[in-house]
Amino acid sequence: DDQLLYSSEPDQEHISDLVKKYQNKKLQRPSYVPPVAKLSKYNKITHAISSLKLLGASIKQLNIRMFNAAIRKITNTTKAYNFYRKKFRPNDISEIATKFIYLPLAYEPELSSTVIQNDQVITSIDIILAARSKFEDSIQLVCKENPAHLFFNRPPEFFKLISSLPNTIYLEDASHDSLIRNCTALVVGRSTPGYEGLILSKPVFSASENWYYEKLTQNLFSNIKYTYNEIINITLPTKDKIIKILSENVHKLYMNFESVDDFSFNIKTNTNYLINITNKWLSI
Repeated sequence: DDQLLYSSEPDQEHISDLVKKYQNKKLQRPSYVPPVAKLSKYNKITHAISSLKLLGASIKQLNIRMFNAAIRKITNTTKAYNFYRKKFRPNDISEIATKFIYLPLAYEPELSSTVIQNDQVITSIDIILAARSKFEDSIQLVCKENPAHLFFNRPPEFFKLISSLPNTIYLEDASHDSLIRNCTALVVGRSTPGYEGLILSKPVFSASENWYYEKLTQNLFSNIKYTYNEIINITLPTKDKIIKILSENVHKLYMNFESVDDFSFNIKTNTNYLINITNKWLSI
């Protein structure tokens, strides 16, 4: 929010107003979120139109590489569509258990959020498998789709995996705010919900080779298994430490992408400011 970013002092009333707008779903829809991204909203006609538009764009641009990619995408998404419509049913929020681990699915493929483990790219499938084996089966694993995820980027194998795992559900759409506040813990790759969970005093499990969180999270790929009681007794970092590391990482990003002459960034001042905003948000 620009008003928060550029004001000298975060305004409690403005923060409260933003929270209310978010909870009431009145915030403007981000440009990168497709108008219709959910598989259940599509039928054969809309799927055909979507596929033809993609193919037409490649022909219009006389782009052979894009044309080949369009053909592959049409083939793969048709398979996914047929499987999804006939053999897979998304879960409903009423099926969420009292004790659950929240796994907000990442948009993929996306280079900026890609997780590398032992020189291998880690996909959502790998993260789900690691999470399910890490926690006892009595703890439900709730996977929520990313709102920006484009139509049919998930292969049929993804839905088959979700269907085969014990006590694991898939939500096409749900309140991220409600899930993150009510979960027992979070599982993330390298996405920002991990910071949200940490600030809300939730244990977070993430990939081990992860500069994004440094030592704030538990190693998702370790051999340690967790029961419910072991999860809730994990020692959590202080909020000031969380914000300090977040601020340092923001600082690193700015130093990589902005000229020092063009951008002024005081890490100590910014850290204190972030702590101030966070404390006011938590007090609402």
